[in-house]
Amino acid sequence: MDRSVYDRTFFEQQASGSLVSGSVILNLLFEHFRPRSIVDVGCGTGVWLKAALDAGVTEVLGLDGDYLDRNQLAIDPDCFLPVDLTEPVDLGRRFDLAVSVEVAEHLPFQRSESFVG
Repeated sequence: MDRSVYDRTFFEQQASGSLVSGSVILNLLFEHFRPRSIVDVGCGTGVWLKAALDAGVTEVLGLDGDYLDRNQLAIDPDCFLPVDLTEPVDLGRRFDLAVSVEVAEHLPFQRSESFVG
């Protein structure tokens, strides 16, 4: 994954639009399914998780690269886990909902099956 484009400026420019998108999509989903826990794989600054918390979800976890500036997180840093998404990740638990937006297409093809799993 080319991390050079995911700098402070990138996240600043997309934050407000992503928060609105996350709020709209999650609120539509929550009309039919009310998860208590959500993991966002490739969360960036965690704006979708912030939208989930704002909508009443009680437990969130964001996964993304260690390159992410923790000062930009929209969620508590304790709810963020730096990982290498080009490798399988075992969290040792399950979540009610897994979200991953604009991530898989940046991973190597060989990672496709394990990423979906």
